[in-house]
Amino acid sequence: MTVNYTGETGILLKRVEAGSGAFIRLYNNNQTTNYFRIGMYGAGYFGISYNSGADAIAVTTSGNVGIGTISPSRKLHVNGDIQTASIYASNWFRSTGATGWYSETYGGGWYMNDTTWIRIFGGKSLYAGAGTIRTDYLFTREDYAGTAWNRGHGAYNVQIHDNASQTPLLLAYRRGTTPAGATGADRLFSMELLNTGAELRFSFGGSSVFRMTKTGEFQAIRSVQSSAWFSDYGQFRANAMGTNYYLGMGAATDGYGVIQSSKVGTGAIPLLLNPKGGNVGINTSAPGYTLDVNGSLHVRTLVYFDSTARINGDIWTNGQFFLNASGYDQQPYMSGAFGKFNLAFHRNGVWVDTVMSIMPDGAANMTGPLHVDKGIYTEGYVTARGQNTSSDARLKDVTGNVELDIRAIARAPAVFFRWKDTGGEDVGSIAQYWQALMPQLTPRTSSGMLDLQYDKAALLGVVTVSRRVLDHEERIAALEAENASLKATIENMRGNA
Repeated sequence: MTVNYTGETGILLKRVEAGSGAFIRLYNNNQTTNYFRIGMYGAGYFGISYNSGADAIAVTTSGNVGIGTISPSRKLHVNGDIQTASIYASNWFRSTGATGWYSETYGGGWYMNDTTWIRIFGGKSLYAGAGTIRTDYLFTREDYAGTAWNRGHGAYNVQIHDNASQTPLLLAYRRGTTPAGATGADRLFSMELLNTGAELRFSFGGSSVFRMTKTGEFQAIRSVQSSAWFSDYGQFRANAMGTNYYLGMGAATDGYGVIQSSKVGTGAIPLLLNPKGGNVGINTSAPGYTLDVNGSLHVRTLVYFDSTARINGDIWTNGQFFLNASGYDQQPYMSGAFGKFNLAFHRNGVWVDTVMSIMPDGAANMTGPLHVDKGIYTEGYVTARGQNTSSDARLKDVTGNVELDIRAIARAPAVFFRWKDTGGEDVGSIAQYWQALMPQLTPRTSSGMLDLQYDKAALLGVVTVSRRVLDHEERIAALEAENASLKATIENMRGNA
């Protein structure tokens, strides 16, 4: 039959007598008994069946498709197994009853037969590879007595071992439910949680060694006995393997926490920190020296230096090193191949005995009790019986003569003034004037201020004035000689008149 029609084309099949639907039967070639029936089952659904049997496929008026069921509750409802190479969905796969997924090839899968567990079928194991197995609640187990999981140790217990016949490697249990047959040497390592949740104990071979409390304490609750001077209980100890030497941390009777090295049967012994050359830091995590102290250092007795010891000013605060006298005499002492010196800090000054040198290594030999190879700066006055300045010609290469204008010297500031920082009254000159006149007389300090070398300025001023006075004296002498000659000439002229 051929139907040619424009627009919607349809075949109206309507059952005349009363019944549940209208159907079309499709027979195979030369068949009159076996057929597929396609039709509408009343107002309920469209279906396909074989020989008027159970419907193989049903499509409801709501758009659900059922395979093996005429009442599909989802868009695709399969009443039976599904076997496929691949399957895709944009929402849930659902099943009812004791159902699951099963691999025909490998004989295992997942299934559910109660409201609690998703189970692994076929005795298979779970493998995550590089992924993660996670729960936001608990990892737990049912109490199957006699299994290799807990060897019949009861509930609230977890055991890790190589196989069921070996001593457990790890046994974790709750206090009050100690596993039967798993005490003492029957466990290599165990964790015991108190029922109150206040303490977790770690044991080796049944002997409690460490405990961790809910307040954040980590304690060693058993230690090797010794004659140490602080309590043997309540301390943390570590020892070198195979030796009787221990490093302990505990509390002394005077209330101080202590770290002490000790020997069993002997008690406290000297403690070495990094004896093979490592650095030790106090209040610093990156010590750059053998002993690096980030903070103040309090020494109650003497500090000794050998002949090779140095105090490196590069690490001082702003290049300064302070000794706080605190109202008492402080007297550093040094001895060695270079002799000795005493540098005493008194309330009223500094006292130097024998020879003290302040100069770089390799500088010239010391020439006096105090040899300073650099500048000296003071906020006060320097008082001495005399002052010597190095000026030997053998130390100098003369590059020219100084010529100053006596009028410039005469115009130099000579003023009374008051220091801005202290308010003290003083008298002197101004460095900026002399800097413009002769820069060599005004060195600049580390703070950027100008100094004035008064002694050199005075010397050059005196020399300049002396030269001008000498010139004047020579000119006066010449004028006097000329005047005497003129007087003699006048007298001769008068006598001849």
